[in-house]
Amino acid sequence: MPIDTNLVNEALNKGTEGINTVSQQVNKINWSAPTWDLFIFVFFVALVFLFIFSLNRDKIFITILGVYIIIGLLNLVPILRDWYFKEDNVFFVWKIVLFLALTASFSALLGRVVSLQLRGGVVFFVILSILQAGLLLSLILSFVPLDIVKYLSKFTQNVFLSDFGKLGWDILPILGVLFIRKKI
Repeated sequence: MPIDTNLVNEALNKGTEGINTVSQQVNKINWSAPTWDLFIFVFFVALVFLFIFSLNRDKIFITILGVYIIIGLLNLVPILRDWYFKEDNVFFVWKIVLFLALTASFSALLGRVVSLQLRGGVVFFVILSILQAGLLLSLILSFVPLDIVKYLSKFTQNVFLSDFGKLGWDILPILGVLFIRKKI
């Protein structure tokens, strides 16, 4: 089946436009006067590199799975749901710490029980690391109260906190995991 060159060119143009938009936003950052947006950007890049250099394919999959399971448990247990998802200006840092601790603990426990031998190229692994970092950052920022979020740039709010941004960060890691193949 021949490849539709118009479709390929359109996809490349859209990808280039997206990269240019991100590049323009990064160039707008005033590196001499740090803001929360800069901290979020650096934290995102640090998470990506942490995942790339410290986790293998199996562990990244297990960590992604652990995040979804913890979010599911927090939504299912009524007492946790009522406390955890209520906007709170006082305890939001504790909610973030608890979420990260539960995710790390559950992923470590799950990693001891489940042994996978997944395959995929380096590029695919880097993409999964980016998606995992984005998912975690989106979830962490969703616990921050609105009166603090309003100080973030529109770009950061759109990428991580808008309905479309949250949907993307929630679904893309799942889609990425679906493309992982198990070694035979």
